[in-house]
Amino acid sequence: MNTLGSRLKAARTANSLTQAEVSRRSGVKQSDISKLENGSVAGSTKVVQLALAAGCDPRWLATGEGAPSFFAPGEFDHLSFEHLAGTPIQVEVRGASQFLEGHTEIDADDPSVRGAIVGTTVNVGYAIKVRGDRHAPALKDGQFVVIEAEPAAPGDLGLFTLKDGRVLLRELLRETADAYHVDLPAWGARQTLPKSDVATTEHIVAVVSPNRWAPFDTV
Repeated sequence: MNTLGSRLKAARTANSLTQAEVSRRSGVKQSDISKLENGSVAGSTKVVQLALAAGCDPRWLATGEGAPSFFAPGEFDHLSFEHLAGTPIQVEVRGASQFLEGHTEIDADDPSVRGAIVGTTVNVGYAIKVRGDRHAPALKDGQFVVIEAEPAAPGDLGLFTLKDGRVLLRELLRETADAYHVDLPAWGARQTLPKSDVATTEHIVAVVSPNRWAPFDTV
């Protein structure tokens, strides 16, 4: 199953669905589904919609990586992706955090967040659940921040992982040859982080509501 069409057909038949049923659930024309499955068309911009309609993991459908992870078709019919550009995919939730001023503690062992955010455009990244909103007023308890594991650019709100293991939530104002000049967005103070102290930078691309989360046994 090395094509999107062959994987779509496998998921559809595993869940005893017709092309017409997948078309109705996904909003993709039945003729386009037929073209995908017979190899006339190689790709689609509605991979997540097709995956959720056919009852399989969007990442597996798009790339063939991982496992099909079949679930009940229609389980995520309430999700809407019309406002998203590109091909939305899912990202793993890696834990929960309070996003404190001095550091960001990510609790990776929190069982309540074991799952994924469905419908993002991030190819390499992950999400963190917001736990409490006392420390970062812009973030609300229960929301999820979606993080792209690519270097932050000026203007980005990002996570700065220091070489001592601490993780900081900061807005990158400007970058010089030897330092990151950042702002503490919730606390109104500016700071300079020497590059010699920083291991990696990543940036937050979205803050999404809890209804975009789904447990691993269904995504």
